[in-house]
Amino acid sequence: MEMHLDIDAPQPSGVVCALEPDPAVRDSLVTLLEVEGLSVVTFATARAFFHALPDLYPDLVICEAQLPDSDGYRVHADLQAHRRDTLFVLLSSDREERHGPDARRCGISHVLRKPIVDRQLLSLISTSGSTD
Repeated sequence: MEMHLDIDAPQPSGVVCALEPDPAVRDSLVTLLEVEGLSVVTFATARAFFHALPDLYPDLVICEAQLPDSDGYRVHADLQAHRRDTLFVLLSSDREERHGPDARRCGISHVLRKPIVDRQLLSLISTSGSTD
């Protein structure tokens, strides 16, 4: 699904966007990140995310590899076409290691496997400097 967006680039907002079809995982991400003082906006689909994106300027996007209407690789490519400075984390429930090499080939440097270990995600956020 290719998204064509007309987006101006406002200043970073400190917002984290989480694209995850599973409501329980979305809720867990919100709880984890809000406890750390971050503002979180969640989406179940890529379409909903890209519809809201013109009003958001996320510093971080956390995206499930398999969404109902797209995949994390396509979301990353469409996002990068407009917002190259947004940190992108791909989430995978796949037990195989295939997402790491595939993600790197697509320019995604951060892949976390589910279940998410809180300290891994928080460490990645703190070392990346996103949401400062």
